[in-house]
Amino acid sequence: MAIYWEILDKKGSSNLEEQKRVLEKILTVISSHKIVVLGDREFCSVSLGRWLQEQSGYFCLRQKQSTNVKTKEGVYQEMRGLGLSPGTQLFLKDINITKERGFGQFNLAGKWKKTIGFLKQKNLGIF
Repeated sequence: MAIYWEILDKKGSSNLEEQKRVLEKILTVISSHKIVVLGDREFCSVSLGRWLQEQSGYFCLRQKQSTNVKTKEGVYQEMRGLGLSPGTQLFLKDINITKERGFGQFNLAGKWKKTIGFLKQKNLGIF
């Protein structure tokens, strides 16, 4: 089993280049295994998803509600408009994420747990 981490000498989230640098080190070491990268919050970059696809890796990256997806009708809309509400879930296969050119298609899974008092949890991820 391999564990690797890197402490960055800065405040705030890591950027795409820093994420790729860390992931390249571990992907090289365990390249003979199937690898799934789970990314939460700061690892929400669609560009990171594309890079992981190029590395033949599997991934699930949490996305911001403002991320655009292309609907079956060919119209882009933000993920927050997909109709996810407390107690529901969704799965969309092979959809375009982001309006930027050059990105392949991803699967999108979403789940919003039921509201419990003041707490709400909504998760949207691409893979």
